Amino acid sequence: MKLALRSLVFGATLSICAAGSSSAQYMKLISDNPTDPTRMRPSGTTVLTITLDTNHDKDGSPQTCNSHLTALGCGVGATGQPLTVFSYTITLTAVGGTVSWGAWNTSNATTSPGYSELGSPLPTSTQVEVDFFSLLANDPPGLYTLGSVPVTVVSGNPRIEIARGAQPINPFGGTWFGTNCDANIQANSYTLGDPSDLCHTGDWFDADGVNAASGNPGTLSVIANMSVFAGSTADQIFTATDPDGDAISFSSTGPAFLTLVPNDQVGTTRTGTVHLAPPVGTGGIFAASVTAASGGSINTRSFTILVRGSSAPVLTQPNDMTVYQGGTADQQLTATDTDGDPLTFSLVDAPYFVTVTTTNPGTGTATGNIHVVQGDFWGATGATVRVSDGISSDTKHLQISVINHSPALTQPSNMTVDAGATADQPLIATDPDGVPLSFTLLDNTPAFATVTTVDPGHGTATGNLHVAPTATDQSATARVGVSDNFLLDVGLVTITVTGAPPPPPPPPPPPVIDPIPTLTVAEGDSLNFMVIARDPGGQQLSFSFTGPSFMTLTPISSCSEQHENLHLAPPIGTAGSYSASVSATAGSRTATQSFTIQVNTATQPPRAQSATYGANVYLTGDNQIIRLGTRTAWCAELEPAQSSFQVTDVVSSSLTAAYGNARAHAVETKTTKGGGKDGALRLAGFFGKEDLRQIFAGLPDGKQTVDMLIGGNLISGGSFKATVSVPVEKGAQAFGKASPNPFNPSTAISFELNKSGRVRLRIYDVTGRLINTLADRMMGVGFQEARWDGTARNGSRVASGVYFYILETPERTVKRALVVAK
Repeated sequence: MKLALRSLVFGATLSICAAGSSSAQYMKLISDNPTDPTRMRPSGTTVLTITLDTNHDKDGSPQTCNSHLTALGCGVGATGQPLTVFSYTITLTAVGGTVSWGAWNTSNATTSPGYSELGSPLPTSTQVEVDFFSLLANDPPGLYTLGSVPVTVVSGNPRIEIARGAQPINPFGGTWFGTNCDANIQANSYTLGDPSDLCHTGDWFDADGVNAASGNPGTLSVIANMSVFAGSTADQIFTATDPDGDAISFSSTGPAFLTLVPNDQVGTTRTGTVHLAPPVGTGGIFAASVTAASGGSINTRSFTILVRGSSAPVLTQPNDMTVYQGGTADQQLTATDTDGDPLTFSLVDAPYFVTVTTTNPGTGTATGNIHVVQGDFWGATGATVRVSDGISSDTKHLQISVINHSPALTQPSNMTVDAGATADQPLIATDPDGVPLSFTLLDNTPAFATVTTVDPGHGTATGNLHVAPTATDQSATARVGVSDNFLLDVGLVTITVTGAPPPPPPPPPPPVIDPIPTLTVAEGDSLNFMVIARDPGGQQLSFSFTGPSFMTLTPISSCSEQHENLHLAPPIGTAGSYSASVSATAGSRTATQSFTIQVNTATQPPRAQSATYGANVYLTGDNQIIRLGTRTAWCAELEPAQSSFQVTDVVSSSLTAAYGNARAHAVETKTTKGGGKDGALRLAGFFGKEDLRQIFAGLPDGKQTVDMLIGGNLISGGSFKATVSVPVEKGAQAFGKASPNPFNPSTAISFELNKSGRVRLRIYDVTGRLINTLADRMMGVGFQEARWDGTARNGSRVASGVYFYILETPERTVKRALVVAK
C-alpha cells in the first residue's frame, strides 16, 4: 500500500490516505424537524446530523472493499482490505435557496476520540465543507455518527444535498472518507461518485440529503409518439424529477402490449422505460399515457403508438471510394422498403470528413448521398452507413482511401547576379494527382530573394524566383519549395552575388576590469591587491594608473586575461583618503576602474605580507551539485587553511569562481559557522544562476565533474585561492527531464522546487487520453523525482510508442514526450 498526502479544503483539508480502489456505502443527513426528519424545519434553524455506514448500502446489503467496482466491471478486483475510517471530508450544498451555516459540532460523534479539523474556507451562501482526520484513530467498518451542523434558511425554499465531485467552494473538493481500503480515484480517499459513471468518478454512490421545508411540484419529461413493427419491440426512456427528493411513483394506461419498467430513484430523479412488444397481427394507432406522482403532485404525459408491418428496409451496398487529399468525392445511396415507409440515411461510424444526407425519403425507394471532404488525413479508413424507417434499419460498410503523391519540383539552376542588379528564374513543378500547387521561399532567406506562384495549375504549376541583392548582401543559398498543402518538395539554389564588398567585422567591445573595492591599509604597512582584466578581442593589454606615490602596478601575466599586482606601501605620516584609478588599453579601446585608498594611522608594527594563502572549500546540502536548469544560486563555503587568514579580512567584492578562462563574482557573501567540532568561521559565497551558465557555456549537455578555482583578495594584503571538484548538471538534467528516454521498463522524471506547493504529474497517450497519474500532492522545497514503470491506472503494461507527460508545479508547467521502447 502506497502512502500519500492529500490536501483539500472545507477551507483547506488534509487527510492521510493510501492509493488503490474500493467500494462502500451510505451517508445520510437527518433533520431535527420533529414532524419529518427528511425535511428542513418550516422556520428557524434546522440541525442536520450526518451518519456514515462504511460497509452497507442504503438497502442494508453488505459491501466489501471493491465490491461495487468489481460488480460494474471497472477493472478492479476484490480485496480483503477493511473499510475502516480515519478521516472524512463532507461538502453540503443548498439547492433552491440560500442559507447560513453554523459551526460543525462533533459532540454527538460516535467515532473514536482524536479527530481534528484542519481548517475550513469561509462557507458561501450555498456551500460548506468540513474536513477531519485522526493520526491515532482507525475505526473499524460500521455505522457512525460524524457530527452535526446548524442551518438557517436566508432565502427561497432550499433542500440540502451531499455534494459529489469538484465544487465551487473547492475545485478539489467533494465528499469522501479515509480508509485502509484502496480507493479508485484518490489515494485511500473513499469518494462519493456519480452512480451513472462510478468507474470514473468514485467508489460508492448511496447518499441522502434532506428535502425543503415545503414541497415543490415534480416534473415529467415529454414522451414522444412511438412506432413499432408487429412482432418486434421498442423502448423509450422517460425522466421524472421532484425538487424536494420525495419518492416518485409511475403508472401507465394503454394497450396490453405496453409495460412500464421503473428504475431506482437517485436523489431527486427517477427514470423509467416504456416497453412495447405488439404480437404479430397487431396493427393501428393506440393511445397511451404515463403518470408520475410525488409529494402530492401528479404529472401525466400522453402519446400515441403506431404499430406497423414487420418488413425492414434494405440498403444497396455502396461502392468503396477513393479521394485525393484535399479533394472531394460523392456517391449516391439507394435503399428500398416493401412497407412503403419513408427512409432516412445516416452515418453509424465514419471519420470526421464524411457526411451522409437523405436526398429523397421516398415511399418505398429512397436516395441519399455520401460526401467526402478530405483535409489532413492520408491513408485508408472505413465508414458504416445506415438506412432506417424509424423502427428497423439496415447497415453497410465501405472503404474510403485517401491518396496523395508528392509534388516534384524541377531543380532550379544556380544563379549569379551583380550587387545592385536583379535576376529572375522560372520555376516548374508537377503533381501526379493533378491538384493545384504553390511555391514558397523557405525560411524567407536570403532576404533579397522572393518566390511567387504564377500558375498553380492542375498537375503542372509555374512560379518565379526573383533576386535583387544590394551592395551589402552576400552570396547565399535559397531553399525553394513546392507544396500541395500537405506534401513538400525542396530544391536548393546557390545565389552568387558579385561586386559586393565583404562586410567589415564589428569592432570588439572595450576591455573589462573586475571591480576594485576601497583598499584599506595602515601607514607603515603594505597591501597587495590582484587587478584582473581581460580583452574580449583577445589583444594584449597595457596598464596605466593614477594615484599616490606609494602605489605601484606590476604585471603578473601577459595574455587575454591579465593579472596586475597593485601594491600599496604608505609610509608613516600619510594617513588619509586618496583617489586612484587603473586603466587597461587594447589598441584604441580603453577601460578604467576608479577606486579609493584609505590609509589608517598606524596602531601596531607593520605586518608581513603574504602573496597567496590557501583555503578549503566546503559544499553542503543541494550545493554539492550545480544544477544549471533549476537553482537560482550556488553556495560555496570557504575556510582559511591552517588559520592563515581571517574570513573577516576577505574583500567580499573580490570573491570569484572560475572555470577555464571564465570567471564570475559572488552576488552575495555572509559569514557562517562551520560544521566541525571547532565551529570555525566560514565565508559563504553565493554565485548567480546566469553567471554560472556563462561559466559552463562550453560544457556538453549531461552531468560531469569539473574543478573550479575559488579566490579573492584580503583587506590586509595578499590573496587566497582554493580548488574544489563539483558535479555540474546541464541540459539533460533540466527541469522535468525524463531519464532514460526512450525507456523500458521504467524512467525517472526529476525536478527541483524552489517553493513548496501542489504538484501534479500525469501521463497521456497521443490522443490526449489520461493513462496514469504519477503525482497529485503537496511537495516541499528541494530535488524531487517521480518514476513511471510504464503501466496504466489499472496496472496493465502500456504498449510501446510515444506518450506525453505534463508536470504542473507552483513555479511552472512543462509538457514533454516519452517513448516506451519495445
